[in-house]
Amino acid sequence: MTRIRVAAALAVLVLCAAAAGGAHAQGEAAPAKGQRATTAGEAHGRKEPVSGLKLSDDEERLVRSSKAAVVATGLSGAYFDEHFRLVKVVNQPGNRQVIWKYSLGEYETTLNDVVGFYTAGGGRVDTHSLAGTLGSTYDIRETIPRRRAEKIMRECIGRYAAAAVVYQRLAEDGRTGLYLTAHASGTTRRATGKKEREREREERARREAQKRAKGDATSGERVEIREDDEEGPPFFIGYVNLETGKCIKAQGIAR
Repeated sequence: MTRIRVAAALAVLVLCAAAAGGAHAQGEAAPAKGQRATTAGEAHGRKEPVSGLKLSDDEERLVRSSKAAVVATGLSGAYFDEHFRLVKVVNQPGNRQVIWKYSLGEYETTLNDVVGFYTAGGGRVDTHSLAGTLGSTYDIRETIPRRRAEKIMRECIGRYAAAAVVYQRLAEDGRTGLYLTAHASGTTRRATGKKEREREREERARREAQKRAKGDATSGERVEIREDDEEGPPFFIGYVNLETGKCIKAQGIAR
C-alpha cells in the first residue's frame, strides 16, 4: 500500500514539472506585453533600415537601389545596416530622393541621395548622387570624443561658430571621412568690414556724380557709375577628422 502511495506521489511531481516547463517555454516564445516581436533581420544581428516607414513597391525599389549605390562605394552591407537609417523617400516625377541618417558614436549626419536616370539599351538606368559625392568609403569603427574634437577645432582655427558633422570626401586619396566642420567666428568683424566697404562705394559714387556734374554731363543725361566687385577679408574653415583627430584648415573669402 505504501509503495502505491509513493508511486502516485512521484507521478504527480513529474506531471507538475512537465507543466512548469511548458509554461516556461511558452513565456519565452511570446514577447512580453508592451514589447515588439523581433524581426527576422534582427534575429540575424541586422537593424532594419526602413525604420517603420510605410513604403510603396516603387519606393522600396528606390531605397534598395540607393543602398546598393552607397554600399558599392566601399562599405560593407552589415556596416550599412548598423549605422544607416532611412529618414525619408521622395518618389515624384522629376524629384526622386532617398534621405539617410548616418550615426556613429556621438555623431550623426544626414545624407541626401538625389536619384536621376539615363537610358541605355532601350531601358532606364538610375543614377545616384551619393555614388559620386562619397568617393571611396570604408567601415569607420572608432571616433574621438566630441570634447576632444572641439578642442582640436579651437587649436586649429581659434574661436569658431556653425559647427556641423559632415560625411564627405576631403583627403587627396579620394577617401570619404567623418568630419566636424566650422568656420572661425569673425562674423562681427566681417559684417563691419562689409558695411565699411558699402559706405566707401557710396562715397565714391557721390564724388563721381559731382565730378560728372561739373564736367560735360548735362541734366537728364545718364551717368554710369562703376562699382568694384571687392572681396572681403579672408576667414578660415576647419575640418577635424573624427577618426584620426587631424585638422584641415582651409581659407575662404567673405563677400
